[in-house]
Amino acid sequence: SPLLAVALRSVEHPLLSDVAAEVIVETLKICAGRMQEYGGVLQKVVPRIVGIAPQFVALLQLPPEQAQSQQEVLCQFTRVFTETGECLCDVIAQQPGATEVTEVLKVLLLASSHHNREVSQIPLMFWTVLAEHLGNAPGAVPDLVPTFQFLYVSMLPRAYLPSDED
Repeated sequence: SPLLAVALRSVEHPLLSDVAAEVIVETLKICAGRMQEYGGVLQKVVPRIVGIAPQFVALLQLPPEQAQSQQEVLCQFTRVFTETGECLCDVIAQQPGATEVTEVLKVLLLASSHHNREVSQIPLMFWTVLAEHLGNAPGAVPDLVPTFQFLYVSMLPRAYLPSDED
């Protein structure tokens, strides 16, 4: 779809990131909710989303002072990849080593360990949903142990709040 193509190119634009992410996320939700009808669309959309991962990773690796000015864009990229991960939970459970799966998980791990709490909290529900899916597909669990170990280590510092925060 031309609209989706424009949205994928616009996620990193500060003025358009919110609308672009909304178009992508809503498309993913529609596809995920009706896999028999729209599974083919999802198969075409996910590789294109994975294709924008390098731009997202570059933003995630910015120093904190530069990342602060890109917070809205970072949050929108995180929303897109979180929704993508949620749509792929069944695929992750069945094919944890698939290239697109590993790319999405890698990016979500980086986002989950980001120094900005607003960014890092967005994918938290995804990890819960994924863990529930994996409980129903125990064969995938051994392949994903390193992913969850990294997640655990990166989330430990966020398990407490400084005394001056609520």
